[in-house]
Amino acid sequence: QIGEFGDGNMGLSAMAGTTNDEHGEAESRRRVAGIDFTRYSGQSILRGEVSWGTVNDCLLASAYVGYDFALSAAFDINTAVSLIQKGEDAKNSIFAGLTHNSRHAILRGGYSYVFGNEETHTFTIQLYRLFSLI
Repeated sequence: QIGEFGDGNMGLSAMAGTTNDEHGEAESRRRVAGIDFTRYSGQSILRGEVSWGTVNDCLLASAYVGYDFALSAAFDINTAVSLIQKGEDAKNSIFAGLTHNSRHAILRGGYSYVFGNEETHTFTIQLYRLFSLI
């Protein structure tokens, strides 16, 4: 984390190494760095990130901006835009969703549309609980 300022914070990240795909069949060599920010303002949260580097010696550049707005203590509207360029391949997307925050868990559902070289439509539902061991 670079630091906090008022109602936000900014951070740096970097990674270098080898990763496997979801089936463990293909390896990728990655060297990526990024800078991110979070800004809180009333009922809104604005998040962003810019990353750059290489994946298997191919140039990678990406940007993400997400905006959440609290409708109430229990419900948030979520939106995001993601732009990814890896070599000649572009994978850009938009997201819109709704989050329900309860005392016991968080339920998030939404729609993603990926456009670029391939177009896909995805509906996702996540259920998770935050906890701490400390």
